[in-house]
Amino acid sequence: MEKLHTNSEQLPSMINSLKEVVTIIMGLALTNAIVQFVLLNNKVVEIADLNLDSMLAFFLLVINGVRFYHGNMRYLDVTYMLESVQPSTSAPKQHHKGEKVSIDFFSVLAESLIFCVMTFYQRKLPYLFSLFIILLIVDVSWFFVMYQFVPDKATFKYQKFWIENNVGAIFLMFIFTICSVSNAVDSEVVNKILFAILFINTALDYIICRKFYFPVYKGDESQR
Repeated sequence: MEKLHTNSEQLPSMINSLKEVVTIIMGLALTNAIVQFVLLNNKVVEIADLNLDSMLAFFLLVINGVRFYHGNMRYLDVTYMLESVQPSTSAPKQHHKGEKVSIDFFSVLAESLIFCVMTFYQRKLPYLFSLFIILLIVDVSWFFVMYQFVPDKATFKYQKFWIENNVGAIFLMFIFTICSVSNAVDSEVVNKILFAILFINTALDYIICRKFYFPVYKGDESQR
């Protein structure tokens, strides 16, 4: 009779399955972003007919697709995968609660699906910006829930940085969206401001959390 797999064996398999699903979703999303950018009314858009807003929206979607995919994959690796491949030490392994794993699973999946939907609204900026706000709110909410499961809060330092960055972006986007709806500021001006907020938000994320996104391992340094 075959032995049942232990939880420690099942968890990496589940995380790998999630990563594969998310990779497919994000790949399709970025492909759709390209299609929406080059096609208009089922016809290829002439280069001369491309406007600034469509180019900004396309570029914003691409870099944020990479950003959220990269960040979520790194988070899953650091949280669940690395300890399974590291040699055993005297330090006890972290046992992940079922609630925490479920929340991570559905949060990563939800963010990927929201991003996929966003690519269909590439040329409808009010909807695109609204979906961006929803995406950032999901990200922030996910952090506050997961923070309750972290025994050593200091290990969540990078998540704190990017959540503060996202909260600031949400706040500013809400203010300027209200200004646009109330006609206090011209909508074209608001669109450019919202683009600027999101580009700055993305740049700050990579700058502040660069060691999380691009870790340098001591073993690599010793070989240089």
